[in-house]
Amino acid sequence: MHVIIQKGVVERPLDIIDVAMASPNHVYRQEDGAWVYAYRTSVPDEIPDDLDDYNFAGLRVVRTEPLKSVEFTFRDEFGNGFEIAGMYTMPPYSYADGPRPVPEYFADNRYHRSWEANGTVTVGDQTFEVLAAPGDSDHSWGTRDSGMMAWVHDRMWAFQKSDGSASVHVLEQGDGYFLGYVNLDGKVSGVDVVEYSCDYSETGLFSNEKLKVTDVEGRTVSAYLDRMYAVQANGGRMCGFEVGWGYQGVGTYQVDGWGECEGISVEAFSAGTTPEELYAGTYLRTPWDPQAYSRDPAAYRRDVEENQKTGYLKTTTEDGYVQISSK
Repeated sequence: MHVIIQKGVVERPLDIIDVAMASPNHVYRQEDGAWVYAYRTSVPDEIPDDLDDYNFAGLRVVRTEPLKSVEFTFRDEFGNGFEIAGMYTMPPYSYADGPRPVPEYFADNRYHRSWEANGTVTVGDQTFEVLAAPGDSDHSWGTRDSGMMAWVHDRMWAFQKSDGSASVHVLEQGDGYFLGYVNLDGKVSGVDVVEYSCDYSETGLFSNEKLKVTDVEGRTVSAYLDRMYAVQANGGRMCGFEVGWGYQGVGTYQVDGWGECEGISVEAFSAGTTPEELYAGTYLRTPWDPQAYSRDPAAYRRDVEENQKTGYLKTTTEDGYVQISSK
């Protein structure tokens, strides 16, 4: 179980969870006032008898109304924690209902849904009030190949209107392979086509994000995210495997027809990708092909390594979106 709370932009170190865990009070602090709190623990496989009200390694979860609301309470040994009441703003969307299957290395299946949080968060001697904060809730089940994950480009966006009436979630699990939903006008439909572009800094942090999402009904949502106001780095090792690296954070999207929408943006690069090639615009993409790779995931890693030698061309359309073609 991981609990991560962050304030401000923390671009390094990449192994921030380990560093924060070992820091006083489990909080890594920068001189500019930005910080990351991290708590991580593992326990033997455990399925509670009562899934409506259970405790797990310091976390208590109470389902107050099925598929509608839930309460979370957490405290660590230093008194850090939170009391959050969550209200789901849509039914869970199963990836199995979308136009593409979940890659076998990633999970058997997965769902996402937007939600709203109210309550308090305490870190050290500071307590923060959480008022109608939007969020993205997900759950995966089955097995996950962490070694394979180290070589897959992973991208995610999620945002919703302030009143919870509309939301978007997109997961790119391998270049050009999109999963997710558009929740609009009371109807939830799977993601079909996604176009996006962004800029990268010298550390690989992304900004100036343009996103256009079209669902299977032909409905389109366009959004722009200038930069994230809270960022946490990711990287290191997981389950004995080298994992990729990247960033996750939150920011304010400008969404056509919706106005300002708070949301998240995540990008994890393959283990062989460097900040230098991102900044220079020479990042090499390897599109995920489920027919070619699902039964032989190791072939994807071989192709990534080969394409890092031969290269893929990344160009942009007149609207500024990314197109991918082989050399």
